[in-house]
Amino acid sequence: MVGFVIGALVGSAAAYVWHDKIRSYVERQLPVVRDRAAEQIGTIGQRAGDALTQAKSRIDSTVRTSQERLRTAGGGSPPRTGSHPS
Repeated sequence: MVGFVIGALVGSAAAYVWHDKIRSYVERQLPVVRDRAAEQIGTIGQRAGDALTQAKSRIDSTVRTSQERLRTAGGGSPPRTGSHPS
């Protein structure tokens, strides 16, 4: 507990003494950090879009293949019910 209080006091003193330097550093670095974050968000969005496109393509292909298998496995059209031709 004593260590926590001492650490809080030393941290407060450091913030008080170097307040202007800390503020100017943050003001200089913040635009750079924001630009990097914006680039990363753009990259993530592009990758997610690419992944969705690829997944859609695979799903479409699987659906078409499954439809063809079902159509060919039946051996033709299903028998008609109702009236028979004479």
